[in-house]
Parts: sequence; C-alpha cells; structure tokens
Amino acid sequence: MSPKFRRTALLGPLAQDSIRKTSMLVSLAVVMAAGAATPAVATERSATPRATVSPGNGVPCKTDQPGHKPAPGDNNDNDPCHDGGPKPPRPPVTECGPAVDSTQPNGDEQYLAALNEGVPFAGRRDVTNPENTLITSGPANAPGWTNLSLISGFPVDSPVCDVSVDANGSDAFYKIITLDGDVYTLHCDGGGQTLVCPAPAQGQIPQSRWREVTDLPNSP
Repeated sequence: MSPKFRRTALLGPLAQDSIRKTSMLVSLAVVMAAGAATPAVATERSATPRATVSPGNGVPCKTDQPGHKPAPGDNNDNDPCHDGGPKPPRPPVTECGPAVDSTQPNGDEQYLAALNEGVPFAGRRDVTNPENTLITSGPANAPGWTNLSLISGFPVDSPVCDVSVDANGSDAFYKIITLDGDVYTLHCDGGGQTLVCPAPAQGQIPQSRWREVTDLPNSP
C-alpha cells in the first residue's frame, strides 16, 4: 500500500469531506483576490493622463498633459482644445489707461501726470507738507487738474494709452503715446510756484503745443 493511499485511508468519510470543502474555499478565495486586483490595475491604468490631439494642428492639448496647472490668469486662451476649439479673436482695444506718473524737480513741489479714459491731466502738489493731497494747476495755482487734451496738437486719430512727466528746473515735459504707437510731447512752465500748461510764449518762442516726436521703429 502506498504512503499516499495509506494516509487517505486513515481518514474517515467526514474528514475527507471537510478537506474537500476547505480546498474549494481556498480556491475560491484565490479567484476572488485575483478578480479584485484586476479592476484596481485597470483603474490605475485608466487614471494615467493621455494627451489629446487638438483639432486641426496635431498639437497635444496642454490641459490634458500630465501635471498641467494653469498659471494665474491663464484661462487656456492659447489652448486650441479649450472649450472644444480655438477662441474667437478679442475685440480691438479702443481705450487705454488709467495711468499716473510724477516727478519732483525740487524739495518743495511735485508735478503729476494722470490718464483717465484716454484724457491726460497735469497737476502740481506742494510737498513741503508730505501729507498734502491737494492738486493745483494753472497760473493762479487753483485747485484741480489741467485737461491736456484741450491743448492744440492733441492727437484725435488714435486713443491715448499712457502719459508721463519729467522736469528740468522750471520746465516740465509731458509725454503721451497713442494706441497706434505715436509719441507726443508738451512743454509746461513750472515757474517755481505754479504749473502752467501749455508754457506761454517767451520772446521769439511761441506758446507750446503738442508735438509729435520721431516715429518709433517698427517691431521686428
């Protein structure tokens, strides 16, 4: 009698039946464990991002690329796959600003430039009191700003996009740039206690007006 047959013969019917049930349970547990692992693997694989080709140009959509995080203010405007395709062009800019600039020609006063809704303004501030917020302008040093768009030579064919001011002694120079890239300059008279725009005529020099400077070079 073989050892295997001898060991089986020593077990009664009840014990043999228990062994068969135990073997079936072990086999079922192995199958269930394998089946449970399979969906997890599939889920892990399906979670891997795949780049989608954008319509028309074959470039992967940046929003589908692994680790893509839009930068602050980035609304995927340059992504042709965003919202199903390229975005329509933005409407042309018709207004610029607001903007502000200043210069301090001496320890007593400050000249200011401001741009609001395409209109540039000039003003003066007494800084002997650093907390002073009163803006004055004109030959009478009256409270308020001078509207520089009312001065002769002011451009009307293109909106003004920015304004700046600098000074040399009692001479103040205001500059503006239009949306078309044209730059204009205006001479104002500081006078020490006032800010007069435009600067009045002096001898053979006529009253100042807006004058266009040399054209900017074209962008490469």
